[in-house]
Amino acid sequence: MLAFGTILGFVNAFLLGAGADVWGKGTLMSGIVAIAMIVPVFIFRHFIQDKGIFPANMLADLTPDGGRLGERKAGMLP
Repeated sequence: MLAFGTILGFVNAFLLGAGADVWGKGTLMSGIVAIAMIVPVFIFRHFIQDKGIFPANMLADLTPDGGRLGERKAGMLP
């Protein structure tokens, strides 16, 4: 299911790029610029406001047991 979703994500990206000029010249570039604008927001929020550390309560939403990720067994890999 995960692989199928990944494939469909690439198909969706292709269709977005292929159909962008239907709405006018420069639509694709406007979309790319709008998407790229979130990067400075993330950098500000993570490195300035949160001092480079994700909040402790963030794990409560990510794990079923409420915050414990378990032992890392693959080094840098997830």
